[in-house]
Amino acid sequence: MKRLKAFTLIELIVAMA
Repeated sequence: MKRLKAFTLIELIVAMA
């Protein structure tokens, strides 16, 4: 489930951008 964590991190950065 490491991919899910990475995806969440990317989504957070995208939402902040």
